[in-house]
Amino acid sequence: MDEPLTYPLPFDISEFHNRVAHVREIMASREIEVLLVNSPENIYYLTAFQTTGFYMLQSFVLPLSGDPMMFTREAEAPWVKARSWIDHCVYYSDHEDPLKLLSETLCSHGFARAKIAVEKRSWYLTVDKFEKLKRHLPSAAFVDGSGIVEGFRVIKSPRELEYIQQAAAIVDKAMATALEVAEAGRTENELAAEIYKSMMNNGSAYPAEHPYVCSGKRTGIMHATYENRRIMKGDLVFFEIPACVNRYHAAMMRTVSLGRPSARVSAMADAAIQGLQVAIDSIRPGRTSGQIDYDVRSQVSRLGFADAFRHRTGYSIGLAFPPDWGEAIISIQENGEEVIKPGMVFHVILSLRLEELGGTGFSETIEVTSDGAKVLGDVDRHLLIK
Repeated sequence: MDEPLTYPLPFDISEFHNRVAHVREIMASREIEVLLVNSPENIYYLTAFQTTGFYMLQSFVLPLSGDPMMFTREAEAPWVKARSWIDHCVYYSDHEDPLKLLSETLCSHGFARAKIAVEKRSWYLTVDKFEKLKRHLPSAAFVDGSGIVEGFRVIKSPRELEYIQQAAAIVDKAMATALEVAEAGRTENELAAEIYKSMMNNGSAYPAEHPYVCSGKRTGIMHATYENRRIMKGDLVFFEIPACVNRYHAAMMRTVSLGRPSARVSAMADAAIQGLQVAIDSIRPGRTSGQIDYDVRSQVSRLGFADAFRHRTGYSIGLAFPPDWGEAIISIQENGEEVIKPGMVFHVILSLRLEELGGTGFSETIEVTSDGAKVLGDVDRHLLIK
């Protein structure tokens, strides 16, 4: 008879217990009696449970004391058993009203009049779902629990850093492949297929967002990606490639010119590369995200490309599920007040884009150390001319 389906936990059980204990300390300080965790990243962080079915209602129910509980679709029961340390579970069938059942479950555990924290910033606790939950629990006091778990997630443990470093090594290989196969006559889709093949063959799980591959004038448009366009001689080709290990991500941008670029394009690429280096040199514990962004934006402006720099300088990266590999915890942006600390990890991005000219982009995944920044990637940072 086959062995039951099980997966090793991505972290030692003691690490999960410590995470839960830290969250409960915050709950106690705010007099929160139960926290409903809805975002798949925070559920994974506290339990190791993961599924691609997070589009259906799921909640990790964490009381201030007593056993935590997983509440999810009945079809996900094998994954809860195989991929988490949680023993107490409540499941709903597809024909049932999950919010009604969740409310009844909370009531049965004595939380009908409790102070309940919900993650209002979670993409998966919609306004409709939240309003229904409140109607089912009219005597409960609902408060915003957004950011409680993220406050701990933003500082990575040694094991988390290992996973991100492994993802960065896969990105290096995938980017090397991308730079090699970027040729006139091929389609963007063909390049994307080669990148996916490298990512998967070298150990990446499905990433929280697809790779970005675009060419020609569309390089001047943010978030343009492969649409089967045939690449031509003289085109710029832009790549932004992720990889994922145990749901932890790294990412990188690079740009290729198929032929000698114009002086303006060369200058734009140099400005992006210099701006990225300023960011790396500026990242160190004690500085604020706004100070780092100011340093970078000032350098890009001095080089004449302020109008092409239309985005934040970077964002925290690590644990993620679709639709975004960014963590949505800290942004390195204008007037940012967050203080940089050791153990944080950022995707630092310098993509300068002008619709009439195109765009060049360079980025790195950066680990904040005790005295500065450590670049996790290992691909030369220059505009590759082929």
